[in-house]
Amino acid sequence: MINTGIKNKVKISVILLIITVSAVMPFLFGCSSAENNSLVRESLRAEAVFTDEEMARELAEFMSDRTDRTPFSDGEKAAAEYIAARLGALDGFDTATEEVVYRPYSNDDTLIYKSQNVVSVRKSGKENAKAVIIGANYDNQYSSFSLPAASRFTGPQVLLEATRSSGAYVNGTGTAALIALAEKIAERRTALDFDLYVVFFGCGELGNYGARSFVESYLTAAQYERTLLMINLQRLGGDNLYVYGDEVPTDHIDYIFDKAGQVGIEIDSVPNTLPRMPAEYIDGLPFTHMGMLGASAEFANKGIPYSNIFGGTFDTFSLGLDETKGEKNVAYTENDNVDYLNSHMPSYSRKMADAANLVYGCLTSEDFVASIENTKSAARDYSIYTKIWIPSVIAIGVIILAALSLIPIARRFEKKYPPKPPSVRKLKVAVFGMDYEDASSGDIFVDLRRKEGGGGNPDDPFGL
Repeated sequence: MINTGIKNKVKISVILLIITVSAVMPFLFGCSSAENNSLVRESLRAEAVFTDEEMARELAEFMSDRTDRTPFSDGEKAAAEYIAARLGALDGFDTATEEVVYRPYSNDDTLIYKSQNVVSVRKSGKENAKAVIIGANYDNQYSSFSLPAASRFTGPQVLLEATRSSGAYVNGTGTAALIALAEKIAERRTALDFDLYVVFFGCGELGNYGARSFVESYLTAAQYERTLLMINLQRLGGDNLYVYGDEVPTDHIDYIFDKAGQVGIEIDSVPNTLPRMPAEYIDGLPFTHMGMLGASAEFANKGIPYSNIFGGTFDTFSLGLDETKGEKNVAYTENDNVDYLNSHMPSYSRKMADAANLVYGCLTSEDFVASIENTKSAARDYSIYTKIWIPSVIAIGVIILAALSLIPIARRFEKKYPPKPPSVRKLKVAVFGMDYEDASSGDIFVDLRRKEGGGGNPDDPFGL
């Protein structure tokens, strides 16, 4: 009996121990896994090509004496000259400044404005090599830009409002990161099995006109066919780093996320809570999110796969992209300068380094081309969704469904509150006079009694 009691106690103790361990182990392993992942990321970042400090210096250098880079201004041209000088000194890169001509809608056909793209090409030396384009717009919205009056009946058209924004965040971060990326590739003599185009777009803040000019005027038909991917860098700062390339999974976006995990970089996708529509317009009705905006949009419109890498956070009540939770947005404000970024958005340098390390890791991987070369042929055609009849059919369908949903409600009310039959008033003859009829019946009586003194009306056949 004693042995049996001891055995029972032992069994109960073992069962309790197993239950306790089962309950605690997931928590322990969860914490351990999270800590290990963090340690792994930091270990990989310690071996990264680009550091936070290097990116902070690069941004400070680019922003020095380049506050006003408004499209078509002398400041924008000076910034382009600075970029061209930096890239022109790199071994293996062929750098040129391409003129961008903007012709506004005007009665004056001779009215043109000029900007410039800086294009630096590093050839692989292989015949019919594939091509990859990395770009960033370098201009900002510091001063106003207005078109003259088209006629004496219209005033000047203001296309850009003066914000006095130095554009450190938008888009000095993307520009500086791209300069550093090109210099590192040249410095390390990195072998690439594709042609690399590093492009700095002017007139980006005015409808991405620099990127549009590059796609329509610079790229030849052969270059378009050979282009595997366009990578855009913009707004590198804030809480998170995002990458966007399409509304559905694609080979090139999957590859970038896999590479981010390998090199220890935290990167997010655009949340599904945002409106999900193609990066096009439905007869002038914009329906997009931040991932679809920027220079990459011009490449998307031509069917070139792209990856838009940008910073910020969608985790706010604004239902759009903010920069940092609890801080005011700096984009297009006077606070968009290096000093403010250092004091209020210090993570910008890490986001710049992460973006550059991620792109460098992808470009230098042996499986890069093989992993993404089918992206263009596998792209889905969204054109049917941008036809004007689509929203019309949807609107009519919603109206029909709403009408059908009211039918059971109407029937229920009809059953609960049945309508009263309409009262029908009958025409009756008061044979014995009105005094003998029921006046409360609601019927209409005609009194046929002869009136006293009647018969004097020749039009009355009854002599009433």
